[in-house]
Amino acid sequence: SGDHNQRKLPPSNNHNATRQAHRDAPVGESNQSQPGFFVPICKITDEDYLIKQPLDPKNPISVVIHAKAIYLTGDYPRCREVLSILDRQLLLDEEIQRARMFGVAISFYRQKLYKEAYPQFDRLEDVARQHNASGDVAVASIYRGEIRLALKEYPKAIEMYEQARTTYDVKNVAHKFGVIIISKSAVILKLANCYKLTSNFRKAKEIFKMAVEHSVQLRKEAEALPSSDPKRKDKITQATKDEISTRHALGNLYQGMSDCNNSLEEYKEALRLQEALNDPLALGWAKGNLGNALLGLNRVHEAIPYLKEAFEFAKKYERSLLGIGRAASNLGNALQTVKRYKEANDYFEIAYGHAVFCNDEPAQARALGNLGNIKTLLEENLDALNCYNETLSLNCDEQAKINALQNRAQLYMTLAHKVNENVGEWDEVPSDVVAAEPSESKKLHLPFEESKSSQTRHSRLVVSEGKYKTRDGLDNMKDIEDKHSNSDHEVISFAVPMDTSTQQSSDSPQEPTFASDQHYLSYRKYYLLKAKDDLEEVMTLIESSFDKVKGGTGSEEDTDSMALSLFESNSRAFYNLQRILVLLGEKQESLKVAEANRARNLGEILWQKRKISGTVSLMQVNRPLELSSIWEFAQQEKSPVVMLSFTTSCMLVHIIFPGHATESSKNPSLATNVTSSSSSPSSYTASHTDPKTLIPPQNYHFLKIPLPTDLFSDPTSTEKVKFDQYVSKSLIDYLNQKEFDLFEPITLEEMNTPLNVLFDNLAFKFIEVIESKMPSVRDLVIIPDQTAQLLPWAILQDKSTGVFLGDRYTIRVFPSIFTMGIINSQPPVTITLPSEDRFLVVGNPTIPKVTHNNREISLGRLPHAEAEAVQIAHILEAPPVLKEQATKQTI
Repeated sequence: SGDHNQRKLPPSNNHNATRQAHRDAPVGESNQSQPGFFVPICKITDEDYLIKQPLDPKNPISVVIHAKAIYLTGDYPRCREVLSILDRQLLLDEEIQRARMFGVAISFYRQKLYKEAYPQFDRLEDVARQHNASGDVAVASIYRGEIRLALKEYPKAIEMYEQARTTYDVKNVAHKFGVIIISKSAVILKLANCYKLTSNFRKAKEIFKMAVEHSVQLRKEAEALPSSDPKRKDKITQATKDEISTRHALGNLYQGMSDCNNSLEEYKEALRLQEALNDPLALGWAKGNLGNALLGLNRVHEAIPYLKEAFEFAKKYERSLLGIGRAASNLGNALQTVKRYKEANDYFEIAYGHAVFCNDEPAQARALGNLGNIKTLLEENLDALNCYNETLSLNCDEQAKINALQNRAQLYMTLAHKVNENVGEWDEVPSDVVAAEPSESKKLHLPFEESKSSQTRHSRLVVSEGKYKTRDGLDNMKDIEDKHSNSDHEVISFAVPMDTSTQQSSDSPQEPTFASDQHYLSYRKYYLLKAKDDLEEVMTLIESSFDKVKGGTGSEEDTDSMALSLFESNSRAFYNLQRILVLLGEKQESLKVAEANRARNLGEILWQKRKISGTVSLMQVNRPLELSSIWEFAQQEKSPVVMLSFTTSCMLVHIIFPGHATESSKNPSLATNVTSSSSSPSSYTASHTDPKTLIPPQNYHFLKIPLPTDLFSDPTSTEKVKFDQYVSKSLIDYLNQKEFDLFEPITLEEMNTPLNVLFDNLAFKFIEVIESKMPSVRDLVIIPDQTAQLLPWAILQDKSTGVFLGDRYTIRVFPSIFTMGIINSQPPVTITLPSEDRFLVVGNPTIPKVTHNNREISLGRLPHAEAEAVQIAHILEAPPVLKEQATKQTI
C-alpha cells in the first residue's frame, strides 16, 4: 500500500533568518505549517546579527547579546565560553540568570549532547520556579520533552509535555537567543503524539480533541478583536493555521485507526479553513488528505479529483521531490483501485524516480512495492518479482518488508500454478519430487507474456532470492546464455523477436523444448518452497511485533486492539502458508499455522492470568503453540477435536482423536469430492521437525473439503454464491424469518434449507470420518474460524433423517486450541449452594460493553434466554437470576 499521509515538508528558502528558525525549532519539527505538526516560523531581523559595540565582560547584557550572535552562527562551544563570563559575576538580574542557563542548555541541545543539556534545563526549571517565571518552566519542560522523545522514552516525554501545557506562557527568555518557542497548540499536539506512540489511542484522541478546541478558541478570540486592531489579521491567520494543523493531526489519528468517517470530517473542515488562506502548497496537502480519507471509505471516484488536484499543486509549489512523489503515490493508489493500472503504474514510477533522486530508501521501498503490485495485476510477473526483490534489498520499515514478502510469496504461488496449469488448485506435489530451479530457457516451456508490440514476446525465467536486474530485460538469447554462464541463477528477462514471415530464418532463436512432467513438478515445488520461506519470515516478523505491542506502555484496552489488528491485517499470509504446506504434504505444519493466527490476544490474556495463579504446566508453553503442545492439549479432551480453516475455495479440516481412539470396523467410503489423508510426515517435514513432536498418525486425520460456488447457489436464481456470502446472508436470513417455539421440539418440514445444505456439504464430511473412527463418541469439540464461526452447529440438520447435529453430539466450540487447553487445565469450578436451595438458574445477564478498534460495541440482550430461564425456574421452583442481577459476585 502507498503512503496515505502527507507528513514531510520541504526546507524553507527564506535566507538566513528562516534557516536559523528551522535550526532552532525543536527536534522533529518543521519550520512551516503542516498537517499535525505546526511550528511558527522564527523571523530573525538583520539587526539581530549586528553587534554595535565590542564585548564588555562587566556588562551582563553585552555578554548575552554577543553569546546570542555567536549562537546564531552555529558556534555552540564558543557561545558557552562567552556565557561562562557570567559565572564570575555574583549579582545578576533574575532574567539574565535564566538567559545564561537557557543559552548553555540550548547550545548543548543543538549539538545533540543530551546528557549535558538535560541537567541544564533541569536547573533552568528550578530557578524559574523560584522566580515565578512560568514561561521559562514551560520552555525547560518542552526541551526536556524533546530529549525524552528523541531517546524514545515516551512516558517521560508525556510527563514533560503535560507540564509544559499547564505552565505555558509566551513570555520567556528564549527570545534572547532568537529562539521562538512552539505554540501551546503545538505542545498539545506533541503530547497527543506521544500518547499515540505508546499505543494509547484513546488518550491520544482525547488530547488531539483538546488541541482542536484550544485552537478554535484562539481563532474566535482573534476574530472578536476590533477591526481597528493592527494585529487582528495576523492573529486570525496564526490561529487559523493552528486549527488547520490540529484538525489534520486528529484526522491522521482517525485515519490510522481506520475511522475514515471521522477523519473525513476533520479533513473537510481543515480544507474549508485552508481555502481562506493564500497558501497553495498547504491547500494541496489538505486536498490530498481529504482524498485519502475518501479513498479509505471506498469512495474512490470522489477521491480521485482531490488527489489529482493535490498532485498538480505539489508539482507546481512543492519544493521537495519526496513531497511530489507522495502525492503521485496517493493518486496511483486510487487509480489502482479502479483498475486503471497503466495510469497507476506511471504515477508509481514518478514516486520511485523522485525517491531514487533523493536517495531515500524507505520511500524507494514503498514505491517499488506499489510498482510490484501493479506489475502483478498486469501479469508482468518477472518485473513484479524484480520490484519485490529490490524492495527487500533496501532499508525499508517493518510493514513495508512484510508487504513485500507477502506479495512476493503470492507471486511465487502464481508461478507455481503457471508451470503446472493443468494441475488442480489443491493437487499436492508428490513427496519424492526434488525441487529444482528453472535456470535454463531451453529446458523450460513457461507461458509467454505478450508485450504491447506484436514483434516481441517476453518469456519469464525466475530466480533465487536476492538476485535482480533492471526492468529493461536483455536483448537476445546470447545475452541469456552469457548471463547464465557467469551467474548463479540470476533473475533474467529476455525478449525473443518474432518472425512475421512465413519461413523462419535458420539463425533465429529456436523455441524452448518441452520439459517433462517431472520437471514441471520440480519447478512447482521450487516456487512453493520459495513462497513458504517468505511467509514463514512474515510470521516471524508478526510475532515480533505482537511481543512488542504486548510489552507496550499503552492502556490494556488499546494494546489489545493493536495486537488483534496485527493478525487481522496480515491474515492472508497465514492462510496462504497453510495452503502451501498442504500442497507440499506438510499437513500437521499447516495445523500449527492455523492455530498461530487464532484468538491470540484472548489466549495471551488467559495465559497471563493462569500463569500468575501458578499453573506450572502452562508456564512452560511456547506461543504460538508447537505441535507437541497442540497434541498435549488435544489429549486432555476425551472427544475428537475438529479444527476448521477456511481458505476461500476450500475448507481445511484437521481432526485430532484422543489417545485411546481405535479404528472401527465401520468404515464407510468417503465422498468423492473430499480429499482425505492420515498424517505421515513428508520428506521435507521430517528433515525439519523432530518426529517426536508430531501427532501420531493414527490420531490425526486431514480433509480438504472443496467449496465451489455451485454448492451454495439459490435454486431459484442463476447467481453463484460463495460460502461466506451464503452463510452471512442466506443462512442468517433464514434463521431470522423462522419463529421457533422455544419450549417445543424443533421440526422442519421443508428440506434443502441452509441448515441441510451446510450439513451435507460441510459437517457430514468430517462427521463421517469421526463415526468411522469412534462410532460411540457423543462429545465433539469444534474450533472454527472466519465465517465458520457463525454456523449454528447444533442445528445443522441431516435432511435424510431429520436429525440435528446437536442430537448426535454434545458440541463445544472454542476459538483456538490454546484457549481450550488453558480452560481445560484448570480445576473444575464447584459451587456449593445453600442447603435450602437446590438449583441456581441464570438467564440473560447484562453483558458489559466492549471496545474493539476504538469502537464501543454492545453485544445486546438475550430475551429468549431470559424467557427460557423463567420457564425452567418455574419448573424447578427456584427464583431465576436475570439481567442486571446476574453479576459475577451474585452468582
